[in-house]
Amino acid sequence: MKSSVSIFLAISFALLILACPSSDEKTKEDSKDGFEFRNARWGMTLDEVRSSEASAPSEEKPDLIIYKEQYLGMPSTLGYVFIDGKLVKAGYLISDIYEDPEDYIKSYENIKWALIDDFGPPTLDEMRWLDEEKTDQTDASGKAVCRGDVLYKSEWMAGDTLITLLFEGDQGKCRQGVIFESKEHYLMGQEKK
Repeated sequence: MKSSVSIFLAISFALLILACPSSDEKTKEDSKDGFEFRNARWGMTLDEVRSSEASAPSEEKPDLIIYKEQYLGMPSTLGYVFIDGKLVKAGYLISDIYEDPEDYIKSYENIKWALIDDFGPPTLDEMRWLDEEKTDQTDASGKAVCRGDVLYKSEWMAGDTLITLLFEGDQGKCRQGVIFESKEHYLMGQEKK
């Protein structure tokens, strides 16, 4: 269980935390009430978010609630992150493990197309080498991502929410997640940098 939390928090810290929509997951933008993720909105308390979910959490801390869920048919860890008692981030960490690292890229593309269907073209869509000495290489394969050499990232803005799709790796371990973050919280973080 600590491994799931560590991975979830690593992606959260590295890119600002996960989540994502699809027609069966009740994620929408409503100009009256703001962005809604499942049945939660930015600023809700932990108790309000817990009450919005049909099942009991698999883990809970003062600033984090974790559930086991499905996202686009894939087993996932659903997480809600709270700061000062208010919901600021939510997301899915995809739990699928593929034998062939290229299947992670296919999965990433499938998730990206689902997000494009919901939110239109991304405002950022990049494949980036993390080690500048390796940028002349053309091997941006799933294996290179899982090694930690390459990062795939796409972003969307939807009202008061920044949505980030991420595929990254470290020492052979691959991670995929979709992060939804309150725009207000994201901007506060940028000011501190």
